[in-house]
Amino acid sequence: MKLGSLGLELEALHARFSGENLDPWLENLSEKHHCNPTRLALAGILQQSNDVVPIPGTIKIKHFDDNIDSLVLDLMEEEIPVLCV
Repeated sequence: MKLGSLGLELEALHARFSGENLDPWLENLSEKHHCNPTRLALAGILQQSNDVVPIPGTIKIKHFDDNIDSLVLDLMEEEIPVLCV
């Protein structure tokens, strides 16, 4: 399923990243890194391996900027596996 073709964002499709289902650990980690859970998830994927490349899609400039900002988010080594489960 392509996110862009549906006009949806990762947060909208993945219950883990929204509302009362937002894991407290993930919420705290987002606050620690001053970012939203989506940016955190993209950063985790990017830092997990050189063999995996996320292809996020968006039509909003703000979300595009968030996606780009995930490139410079520096996660600690122990944070990455938990994000990529």
